[in-house]
Amino acid sequence: MRFVERQARLEKRTYEAIDELEDIFDVEVPNYPEVRWLGRKGHFEDLGLAEYYREDIESLQKNGQSVLVTGANVIVLNINEPKHINEEASHYVHFNISNIHKGKRMPDEWLLVSAIVEMFGFLGSKILDPSRKNDFNGRPDYFQIARNKKVPFEDAVQKLNALPEKFENEFIYTQGYSLGERIFYALETGQISSAYVNRLFRQGFCKSGQATKAFRDLRQEVWPI
Repeated sequence: MRFVERQARLEKRTYEAIDELEDIFDVEVPNYPEVRWLGRKGHFEDLGLAEYYREDIESLQKNGQSVLVTGANVIVLNINEPKHINEEASHYVHFNISNIHKGKRMPDEWLLVSAIVEMFGFLGSKILDPSRKNDFNGRPDYFQIARNKKVPFEDAVQKLNALPEKFENEFIYTQGYSLGERIFYALETGQISSAYVNRLFRQGFCKSGQATKAFRDLRQEVWPI
C-alpha cells in the first residue's frame, strides 16, 4: 500500500510540475508521461520496460539518478526529491516541444546539444524551486581553459571530437547546469528576456552549426569567456 501511495503522489507532483512548466515556457505538450517509482530497492522488471533499457536504468539506479526514457514515454524516479521530479518534468516538456533528441549530429555538436538539454532541465527545475543548487558549480570550465591557451571558440568546439569519453558527462553537466543557473538569474534581472529563452526552448538544433551558434551566443550573454 505504501508503494502505491508513493507512486500516486510522485505521479501527481510530476504532472503538476509539467503543468507549471507549460505556463512558464508558453507551450503545451500533447499528453503526460507514465511516472514510475523505482528507488533503491526496486527491480528493473517492475518497470515493464524493454530489456534494451536494463543496463542504463540499473546504472542510474545505482548512482541515484532519475531519467526520462524518451523511447517509452516514461519518467523513472530513483530519488524522491523535488529536483529529480522537476528536472525530469522539464526534460519531458522540452523534448516534446523541441524534438531535440531526434536529430543526428556530428560528435562536437552532439555534446553541445546535450549541454543545452541539461541547461533546460536545470533551468526548469530552478524556476520551479529557486533553492535548487548547481552541483557542478566551480568545476573547471572547458572553454575558459581553451581561451587561456589562446584556442578560439570554434576550434575548441571542434576539439570536443577528441574529448575522452570519461570526461563527456563532466562537460555536459558543468556547461549545462552552469548555463541554466546563469540564465535563471539573467531572467530575474532582465538581462535576457523570457521570449528569447522560450524561442530557444522550441528549437531542435538539427541543422549543422545551429547548436554551436546558440551555445556561443548564450555564453557571451550570460557567461562570458
